[in-house]
Amino acid sequence: MKKRKLFFCSIITLIVISIFSACKDIEIPGGPLSAYDQVYMPTAISSPDTITIKMKDSLQSIAFGACFGGYAYPQQDIKVDFQIAPDLIDAFNLKKGTIYELLPEGSYTIEQTSATILKGKLSSDPLHITINPFGKLVARKGYILPVTISQINDGVKVNEDLRTTYFLVKAY
Repeated sequence: MKKRKLFFCSIITLIVISIFSACKDIEIPGGPLSAYDQVYMPTAISSPDTITIKMKDSLQSIAFGACFGGYAYPQQDIKVDFQIAPDLIDAFNLKKGTIYELLPEGSYTIEQTSATILKGKLSSDPLHITINPFGKLVARKGYILPVTISQINDGVKVNEDLRTTYFLVKAY
């Protein structure tokens, strides 16, 4: 009985040793893990982001912001600047086969155009675009409002596929 127990313990020990000795360091292509750290707009994932608002004389809000993605948390505060990018509309329309116009000037305001992803956090506080469609938008017509990351801290990369959110605004 003792020999049998010793045999099974030896087999289990050999299996455990072989499992752990088979482990190797995994190399990720493209260099160190920090190479994957990037800032992006989460609303750009479903771009165009369709926003339906009520056609009435009232302020209605759209939220947007920035997030940090990668292997670890940011080791510094990351200031992210945004801007409206009307120059991107033609390329968007061509790519999507659409003919959207820019959301009319005077129908919207942006409270602020900068946000900060704080050290150790993964997202900024939300920023807001306020829209009043009454007397400025045509009901049921779609308008596009491209919001893009225009600048961030030196040394921090932007995910180019998620740099810009195209807000498709329709008033009913």
